[in-house]
Amino acid sequence: MADSDQGTAIGDESAPSSTSSKGPSQSGGKTRTGMLRMMKDYFTVLFGHGLSALLGFLASIVLARALDKDGFGIYSAFVATLAVVAAVMDLGISQSIVRFASSKSVQSNRSAIARLVSGAIRGKLALAILVGIASLGILHVSQFGKDLGSEFIVFLVPIGALSLSFFFFVQGVLQTRLAFPTISIMLATRSALFLGTLIAVVLATEINYSIACLAFVVTTALGTVLFSTETRNLASFARKKELSTRDVTMKLLGFGKWLALSATTFSIFQQLPIAYALTTYGASSAADLAVSITLLGILGIINVPLLTVLMPQLSAIDSPRALKEYLNTMHRLILPTSVVIVVLLYALSGDAIALVYGEMYANATPIFMVMLAPFLLTFITMPLNASIIYVLSKPEVPGVVNTIQLALFGLVLLFLADSGDIMDMVIAYSVLRVGGTAIVTIVAYIGVRNWAGKHVDEARR
Repeated sequence: MADSDQGTAIGDESAPSSTSSKGPSQSGGKTRTGMLRMMKDYFTVLFGHGLSALLGFLASIVLARALDKDGFGIYSAFVATLAVVAAVMDLGISQSIVRFASSKSVQSNRSAIARLVSGAIRGKLALAILVGIASLGILHVSQFGKDLGSEFIVFLVPIGALSLSFFFFVQGVLQTRLAFPTISIMLATRSALFLGTLIAVVLATEINYSIACLAFVVTTALGTVLFSTETRNLASFARKKELSTRDVTMKLLGFGKWLALSATTFSIFQQLPIAYALTTYGASSAADLAVSITLLGILGIINVPLLTVLMPQLSAIDSPRALKEYLNTMHRLILPTSVVIVVLLYALSGDAIALVYGEMYANATPIFMVMLAPFLLTFITMPLNASIIYVLSKPEVPGVVNTIQLALFGLVLLFLADSGDIMDMVIAYSVLRVGGTAIVTIVAYIGVRNWAGKHVDEARR
């Protein structure tokens, strides 16, 4: 199988080839045991992610009410920029490490995992320096950099992106170790630090968007450092054992080149509307868009923890039966909970947005309604679409689709350059997002069916 072959290649000679209790087995009993363990892990991460989402939601309310609308729009554009730069700094390495280190042949081999982590850290640091310098230069000469309001905010971008990139990398390392309670605490702690800092600043003095941006960067960096013990230990172990990391780094980047393309293009596509709104329609429109996206993020309360637990599990799947059990369980959770959340969000979409965030955000309601369908489709199809990368080893599929999606959106934005209505951009974005998600879902469905059929035929022989 592809997973086992790749796992052995980056492990050492002592990597076991037998099945491991960390992943699903072909036997019904072990599959059920794996499912029960996965459900326990899911509810563990759900608690931490749910608490993190709640605290983040409260932080957005504090900021929206403490800042003027333009200030909140600039802050939102700053965070969107961090997400894009962080994705470029990562180049798919954080996802690649989950993909490789979760293979059965690697899970029980600490040397193999240490080699992966050490190689990934070196690769990420080199990329971060190059991307950080490039981002400073681009922002310094671009109109968007000027729209961010100050040189201080521009200077914070590479620092914040580095912190955010390594925050997700540490989370990826914890995923490979199946340390889901730690992930849960990590997510909640970061959001609690940010909300606590904002409240303290608001009570002590008058807050502005520069202070809000600095608070986001500092609390993200602090959250990363507090939970990076396992990552540092593995890297130190690799150095003590004199484990070569060059080949491993190239292996991660080799698989990750498509993940890098997929993650980077999708991150740009997802964050570009806020940045474009800031430059084209003004900070006030960017603020309306940011409020809508914040509320739509509530859809991920159920599904993002599911994917966090599912990613390492998918990489260890070795039978059609196990894959079917996992996907069926995922969708039994996703579909009913998504319906409940959509009903709640729909109830919030009326006067509730203005009530919660303030009357000046009343224009966010129509934006929210248009973007609800594409966000919902993304979250519902998330487990099946993840199988393209973690079971079928075909990251080029979302990579190509996301690139085409971004290119089309760029052409649309050029066409809409003279439009004064942000809803034109929102509608175009929503249509393209639905189309891209639908294509990836269809390819994933066909691919999984073919993969399952191939394994059944091999078993019969």
